[in-house]
Amino acid sequence: MIDPAIHPPTSPGPNPLSGPAVSRAPKAFGVLSLIFASLMLLVNLPVSCGSLAGAGMSEAMLGMEFDLDKDDAPAAQVHEAAEALHDVYLGLGLIGLMLVGMSGWLIGVGVGQLKYRPWGRAQSVWWGGIGVGAVAAMVVIWFALIGPGYADFFGILADRSPELYKADGVAGPMVGRAFAWVGSILNVIVFLPYPLLLLILFRSDRLRRAMSGADEDLSTRASAFD
Repeated sequence: MIDPAIHPPTSPGPNPLSGPAVSRAPKAFGVLSLIFASLMLLVNLPVSCGSLAGAGMSEAMLGMEFDLDKDDAPAAQVHEAAEALHDVYLGLGLIGLMLVGMSGWLIGVGVGQLKYRPWGRAQSVWWGGIGVGAVAAMVVIWFALIGPGYADFFGILADRSPELYKADGVAGPMVGRAFAWVGSILNVIVFLPYPLLLLILFRSDRLRRAMSGADEDLSTRASAFD
């Protein structure tokens, strides 16, 4: 029999899982970030390369000299069509480049979120704020480049086709505005919610404490969920 006077009971060490429960949100967002960023990178890398290549080809066509008179209508229309398509391809390429850059950055952010790193929380806030600005820039590109480019291109088609020109709402300006509005709305619906969530949630005190890095064993902290 152990004499408690000689061998006093030892107090248990600190429980790493005691205290306030650690939010599981960083881990969940880490998984979502990696999946979302990987899909966006897979889709937009070829799109951006193809669009910029199209813009380069259209610009090359603008410098070509046709064996036709300067007043020849077909030559002028080819030149105008190339200029219009250059704006469309350039706008799509710029949007694709932004998405590729943001996706690559988000992959790194997702790793920090999964591992509950303090820098992962800070980068989540930065990524969310810049992501909101990137969506706004996409809307500007749709209305400044892509929409007007489509308007000019379909205007050229309308000039070549009297039936198309007479059709209500189909000629150039209407088509350009339609493309700009549809493209902008789709970009906002698809790309705006996630950066807004990161910007709002990762500024909260709870996630700030969860990813504070105060614990030496971050893997233990990551496993202590609600």
